[in-house]
Amino acid sequence: MQRKSYLLILLSLILALTLSSERSILAQSAPPGGEGSAALLAAITPVMSYQGRLVEGGMPVTGGRSMTFSLFNVSSGGTAIWSETQAVSVTNGLFQVTLGSVTPFSEGVLGQMSQNLWLEINVAGNILPRQQMMGAPYALSLAPGATVVGGTARILSVGNLGSGAGIWSHSETGHGAIASANGTGLDGSALLAQAYGKDGIAAWALANSTDAALVVSNDGAGALVKGFGGDGGEHEFMITNDGTFQQELGASGLVKAAVYAYCANAGSYIERSFNNVGSTIMIGDMAPGICEVHFDFPLTDRFFIATAVMVPDYDYPNYVVCGIAEWDDGSLVCSRNADGTTGNGYIMILVY
Repeated sequence: MQRKSYLLILLSLILALTLSSERSILAQSAPPGGEGSAALLAAITPVMSYQGRLVEGGMPVTGGRSMTFSLFNVSSGGTAIWSETQAVSVTNGLFQVTLGSVTPFSEGVLGQMSQNLWLEINVAGNILPRQQMMGAPYALSLAPGATVVGGTARILSVGNLGSGAGIWSHSETGHGAIASANGTGLDGSALLAQAYGKDGIAAWALANSTDAALVVSNDGAGALVKGFGGDGGEHEFMITNDGTFQQELGASGLVKAAVYAYCANAGSYIERSFNNVGSTIMIGDMAPGICEVHFDFPLTDRFFIATAVMVPDYDYPNYVVCGIAEWDDGSLVCSRNADGTTGNGYIMILVY
């Protein structure tokens, strides 16, 4: 049986992700900072639109034809990465089909669409020359190396209505993803991670490495990390740029302040100290071995411990006792005992 001679004139061969109306779901996403279920974004059906003009024996075809469409990553030879057969209706030579409507593009096929592709068409047993795929203008905006810019509130939305990831970012040697912004404050952050689920986690850093799972850096003068609670107020803890850990006064678990000082009736001074709640710790003279240490925050609901530094060659025990000053709940009055009586010397205080 002699095969017929076909001529297919390409009208439109477009590689694009077509928005299928019957499968799209449009919903208002939850507002930033608000509660609610995960937003349902537009569900995009990965299909390709193909239009052509089929000529048989020099005459435009009218009627039904069986066509097999196959995608190759080489212009000749090779193995098809995808194929499907459709019963196509042709009118005066013109036809239009939706590739992927019979045999959907799998994730493996979609993952290969960033390379050069050729379409081969078999019309009733007649294999026509392959045609290279051409990208639609907007589809090209998602090609490797492309830049997507705009001035709207949301330039690109990616949603997964199943249980998988919304975005998977990967790099062999460089950064998997980079977020940058020129804004200021919480509303201008380079990256915002939100969890709408009641027991959700907004961000998870996971590594199987000899290095850190999470690294933070600030080349300016600001803090390295700030942690906010659900009360809508100021931060609950902060790690400053020099590594100092500061914590809300009412929180437990960390030392709020510490001081190593010389306590005397005259010439009392602080050797070293830190204060993660108030301002600079101050010390004042009172009597031999007795001094006032001011911490600049209330001590009535805190825990504190005081010790006396051993004096060399003393047979007597060294100890110190401290109590909250009656005139200032932010100060401790401390009395140091070195030999059974109060005497000048060094003391150490920790406030929790």
